[in-house]
Order: sequence, then C-alpha cells, then structure tokens
Amino acid sequence: MISNEDWKEVKLGEVCEIIDNRGKNPSQYFEKEKYPVIDNYLIKNTQYPNLFEVNRYIDEITFNNFIRNYLKKDDVLITLVGAGIGNVSRAPSEKVVIIQNTLGIRGNNNLINAYLYYQLIFRNHAIKNHDRGSSQPSIKKGDLLNDLITL
Repeated sequence: MISNEDWKEVKLGEVCEIIDNRGKNPSQYFEKEKYPVIDNYLIKNTQYPNLFEVNRYIDEITFNNFIRNYLKKDDVLITLVGAGIGNVSRAPSEKVVIIQNTLGIRGNNNLINAYLYYQLIFRNHAIKNHDRGSSQPSIKKGDLLNDLITL
C-alpha cells in the first residue's frame, strides 16, 4: 500500500529529457512525404494527434540532416505558443517530428511517459497560467521545466 510519505514532488526538468527542435524551420515542406510534422493545432489534450489532419511533411534528407532531436513513440508533446498553449499529446511513432513552438518530453529513470502525460493533463490549468505572451499566448520552456509533478 502506498502512503502519503511515498509521494514526492520534483521539478519536471529533473526527471525528463527534452526533445527541442525549436529555432529555424526547414527550408522546404511537402504535401505528402514520409515524416509528418506535428504542428500545434494537432495537439489537443488527446492521447495521440490525428495524423489525418497533418498539413506538412518533411523528406528523409531533412529528417536525417536538419532535425536535432528525434521523438520516440509515446514521448509527451506540449504546445508552448499559440491558442493551444499547454495542450498535451503523445508521439504516435518515431516517424513524426516537431519543429517550432512544441516541446517533446521523455521521462527518464523510472518515469513512464504515460504517467507523465496524465500528470500534465491533470496540471493543464496550472501550466496555462505560465502564459507570458503579449501578442500571442506563450509559455517559456524554463517555466515549464520548473513546474512540480508528483511521483
């Protein structure tokens, strides 16, 4: 049986690896290619984004040479900029990418990504309160990584 003493709060950044491809965009996108781009509008606090709604793809050359950090299936995705800030989903496969305004989070040690996903869904309102945007809603990566989650 788990008691209250068995639970602890830790900073998200202390128990996770970050997948961050923010910065400049690839020089070219495609209507249909091998690697779908998970844009912010696809992240809707659902388990997985609907890949039938994808509008942009990258090719194999861009995937191999431009992307800095690769997603693994079930990595947690969170929107940092725009109308859907704080929305959370999970990567449906290793053959998808995130580019700008989205952060991937992978639990390390014994933190299971499914648990992390539900923690962030549960804390969704508190995450959205980190909004620092003036012209559009925005969450700073550092603010998110300093958030406490319960283990």
